[in-house]
Amino acid sequence: MALIQVLVLDQQMSSNVYAWQEILHRRCQSELHVVKRSNEEDDWTTLVLRDLQSLGAKVGLVAVPQFHWCDGAALDLVAISECCQQLNIPLVLDLTQSAGVVPLDWKRVRPMAVAASIHKWLLGPYGMCLAWLDRDFARHFVAMEAHEKHRVGADDEAWDNNGLMTTAGYPTAEIEGSQRLGVGGGVGVAAYIKGSEARAISSRLDPHEPLLAAAEKDGWVRQRRSIRFSSPITSSDTSHHVHGDLTIDCYANGITGDIDKKNFTLFVAPPSMVASRSIFLEMAPFVSNTFGVTEMPSFGVNQIDLRASQLNAEVMEHGLEQTLRTLQKEDPKHEGAYVVAAGHAGFYALKLAQRCPELFSSLVLLNPTFRGPLTTAAFNKQEEGDTISAMGLGALRRALWALMRIPFLGEALNAASNSPENIKKHLLSHVYSDEAHVTEEVVALNEEFALAGNHLPKAAFLTGQLDPLREREDLTPLLEGGFKVPTMILLGHDSPASVKADVQPLFVKADERAQTGEGERSIGVDTPGALRSFVEYPSLVGNLVRAHIQQYC
Repeated sequence: MALIQVLVLDQQMSSNVYAWQEILHRRCQSELHVVKRSNEEDDWTTLVLRDLQSLGAKVGLVAVPQFHWCDGAALDLVAISECCQQLNIPLVLDLTQSAGVVPLDWKRVRPMAVAASIHKWLLGPYGMCLAWLDRDFARHFVAMEAHEKHRVGADDEAWDNNGLMTTAGYPTAEIEGSQRLGVGGGVGVAAYIKGSEARAISSRLDPHEPLLAAAEKDGWVRQRRSIRFSSPITSSDTSHHVHGDLTIDCYANGITGDIDKKNFTLFVAPPSMVASRSIFLEMAPFVSNTFGVTEMPSFGVNQIDLRASQLNAEVMEHGLEQTLRTLQKEDPKHEGAYVVAAGHAGFYALKLAQRCPELFSSLVLLNPTFRGPLTTAAFNKQEEGDTISAMGLGALRRALWALMRIPFLGEALNAASNSPENIKKHLLSHVYSDEAHVTEEVVALNEEFALAGNHLPKAAFLTGQLDPLREREDLTPLLEGGFKVPTMILLGHDSPASVKADVQPLFVKADERAQTGEGERSIGVDTPGALRSFVEYPSLVGNLVRAHIQQYC
């Protein structure tokens, strides 16, 4: 994984250094990049632009002021912002020295976040500040004490006269007994910067982005497309209509790098504790020379802020429907999408295909599932005749869902349940079939996936809130009349027995079609591997999918 850097100015105000310094300290692959002047005549803007052009994708975020607090030197934020936009680097501004007296061209600068203490030109009291956050950035709260007032050495004259900042940042030792959650002016309002550790620095500092960027090699180019998402509310909570953007990372292999809409294949990652669209990047090139990867709403890169009442299968299916309708609208001549969906996403796609077959040219279900971990555990106990244990697991599932919705407690429970030991155990139990594939790197990466982003969607998956179906019997009406679109079902041979039993009706229906001709062409294939068979055996699974799709190109 490439080293990611946050660009700051030498001796800039500590509030816009500590925030990043402390997050980066927890990430071994990240560090500060301090822009330095060799003399007072050097122009900060020129130096920042030089370093940005030199470092390029190594920079994950730029955090600078409009005026340097030490000497009042101005920065050309329009020029810096234009460079950041070209390189897709978020910009965070400290406007304490200028807010209220120097205008900011918001439309041209387009920062990701802006903060300013109000005790200067805004003529407010010490201990309070203003903050503005871009909508996509403002999703989760993490408290940060990003000032020097409670740090050892803050009262030393050297702090102001000579500067105590080094290439590692400012001193972090705290004065014993100092107040907590202040903003540097005595008793005051707590300052918060929104964003989890995975989201707060920038999209380049989450665990997904380096993997998605690394796939741009050997002639492959990437484009990120946004699709407007608006969720219908069907629960009692009708006052909060959800709006947001779903994204698709589109890859093309060729001289021009243009997306071939005719042969475009969409891969949809399942909701899970470790959801990431990057899981398809090894297999997808075997399927098509132009493809896109995405996740369900609120998972992976698609961090849409859904309330607990909106985390359900209907909203997930609606997100997929809006994605496919947008793709079809952009290319009316194309009859439908080639969709490859895994896990729960497979059943969301199947339900949508049976309801709206015009959106699909073909469908591939990779190890489809319709029960979350705890609903599966309860079902297995019931199947074994252990009704008491099944009832106990049902009560645990409901209690855990309630606890996970409590601020801070839910995050703590998510972190505790996703230790490296637990993740390795789960990967070996039903996700991978070959123990040799579960390396330390794989465990560490899945731990990052589990801890990144909002924990609530993960809790919804864990406790069964996102289950596409409740019972196997629900498959009977779903499959009435056969498959509505050409469908392939791939299931890893070493998948859990309960998953095999759940999916068996799909294989049976595929066999019936071969004998009766009812419905669209369909086929069920047993492959090596378990629920991540396409990760363990990407070329084998990819070539099977390619052969199926080529029949309908």
